[in-house]
Amino acid sequence: MTKIAFAISSVFLTSAFSAQFPLNKLPPHITLEQEYGERPDWAPAGSDKYIFLDKAGGHPFEKSISTGKVRSILPPSCDDCRMWRIYYLKNGDYLMTIGDDRGSATIHIVDKNLDKPAWDSGVIAHEGVAVSRHSWQLAWTDGPNIRYGEIGYAENGTPHLDKIRVILNVDELKERDKHIAGEGEGATRYFDYHEPQNWRPPHDKELIFSRYGTSNTGKYSAEVWLWNKETDEIKNMSNRHDFYDEPEGVFPSGQYTLVESDMFLPESQHAQILDLYMMRLDGSGDDMKRLTYFADFKMPDSAVTFKANQGVISQDGNYMLFGEGHSNTNDQPGSGFGIYLFDFKKAELFKKPE
Repeated sequence: MTKIAFAISSVFLTSAFSAQFPLNKLPPHITLEQEYGERPDWAPAGSDKYIFLDKAGGHPFEKSISTGKVRSILPPSCDDCRMWRIYYLKNGDYLMTIGDDRGSATIHIVDKNLDKPAWDSGVIAHEGVAVSRHSWQLAWTDGPNIRYGEIGYAENGTPHLDKIRVILNVDELKERDKHIAGEGEGATRYFDYHEPQNWRPPHDKELIFSRYGTSNTGKYSAEVWLWNKETDEIKNMSNRHDFYDEPEGVFPSGQYTLVESDMFLPESQHAQILDLYMMRLDGSGDDMKRLTYFADFKMPDSAVTFKANQGVISQDGNYMLFGEGHSNTNDQPGSGFGIYLFDFKKAELFKKPE
């Protein structure tokens, strides 16, 4: 099947996963950018081009906002591949996790010219990959461990993954918790898995990662943590043990991160009813600004609530892309039903996002 034919057929295949949020309820600074798709990632520069998946375990596409043009970025010999995460690398190449299911997806590097088969690192990434915008460093999880590695290229252009090591282990983290104020008894009881999210700009020396567990409300919870590559120091940046705060995109200055949060609810709803907030990375968890209000609405004649998820910030800091989610536990985690564009200048929340 040609890429053009595949792109056309994909629209019909994903029609069941199209955006359903009532557009007349959107404020002027939020617009529906893409009627289907999930997990967008901005190009390394500017705020016009981004990549996305048509569905969980689906295929990758690239879109120009100014022209509206969508093109397939499926690598050669990969018509039957299933993609779970996609990212830009700093040189314009793509990182994709490819496998039969989320639990067996491996990190692949795809040449931006799409003239070579995807290079398979053989490294399994159970969830997302933290991809640096300023260096070749990566972080990914196998469940109990967050691992570190660096991408390199041979003279003939073939990628390789070097310097692989474990940087964070859940058992070791729980030992450290005993010596950290605010952790331990009365705080989140962490599970045996965690997830890297973003390298903190502009220097990318710190890794923002999620720790999941049971809050003191007895509900599923998440906290925003930071690991310093140079000192090996860790720090809880949210410290809001009553709520679910999962970090997503990060602002270019590194002063704020996005979080998927349920802080407006009386208690955590197992990460089902969420909106996007910007949270200052100062360790207090006090500076929280709500950006979306999708969770205020339900689907017509249904108990299913909308939610905003998978937010990412453009490299110029002017825009956010995010996905439409539904509070439906039958969906793949992070599933999206369309992609929305948030214009910070039109929102007038502040003169320029940090």
